[in-house]
Amino acid sequence: ITIEVSKNTYSIVNNLNNATTNNISGNIEEGSNYSATITANTGYTISSITVAMNGVDITSSAVSGNNINISNVTGNIIITVNTSVTTYTITNNLTNCTTNNNNNIISYNSSYSSVISVNSGYEISSITVTMGGNDITSDVVSGNNISIPNVTGNIVITVNTTMIVVTMYNITRNLSNCTIDNSLSTIESGSNYIATITVNSGYTNLSITVIMGETDITSSVVRGNIINIPSVTGNIVITARATQSSTEVVIDESLEILTSFNYINMTEGGYKVLYVKLSKQPTS
Repeated sequence: ITIEVSKNTYSIVNNLNNATTNNISGNIEEGSNYSATITANTGYTISSITVAMNGVDITSSAVSGNNINISNVTGNIIITVNTSVTTYTITNNLTNCTTNNNNNIISYNSSYSSVISVNSGYEISSITVTMGGNDITSDVVSGNNISIPNVTGNIVITVNTTMIVVTMYNITRNLSNCTIDNSLSTIESGSNYIATITVNSGYTNLSITVIMGETDITSSVVRGNIINIPSVTGNIVITARATQSSTEVVIDESLEILTSFNYINMTEGGYKVLYVKLSKQPTS
């Protein structure tokens, strides 16, 4: 005699939040084995999986990681999966510089932007950005700005800097009977140098020569008594000399100055005057 025992059929209910299962069966026979793997949707992370059978929580014995395994089904199964938006880390490896975005966590598909500012005395030599282990520098870096429209992985920003080497040049002033209003003795390469020469009282004639890096640049940088060098590229030597105005005494060739006469050289009102005694009356 063969006795057939009918087996119960139980339902399988999947309550999945932003996740999928590889076992879409809606019912199962009593005593059967049930297995399934849960996969979170892109941009989401599984936060919890709960399994109840016949109203009893069997999660601890049936769930391992994202996998569910029930060796002997004895009741209705309810599977509940909760997820959360995936977040990624932001790591800043900055040398002698700062960022205006100090966030270290960012959500999936969010946008990220930052501006790198270099410390005084340094300049940026390179900015590298990786996301999910892939170098995306060429797509997201422009100058000192970083802009990622859609974040899909951990971000690592690496900024290297170098110290700025400043070249300084000497300024030498050779002044005679005049003064200069710029007292700098050294100047940074590429800087603009401007100075005004003023003659001393009683002097009117002024000559200025400017040498830079052993090259005479007078004609291009001197206008009147003003020196203007737009960009300094070498040591500067400024030579300025002022002299008094003089009145030249012209004596006709037909006239003779007595050799026994003593000349008197006097200064009157800034002019040199030579008094002489002529041997005869001038013709004009």
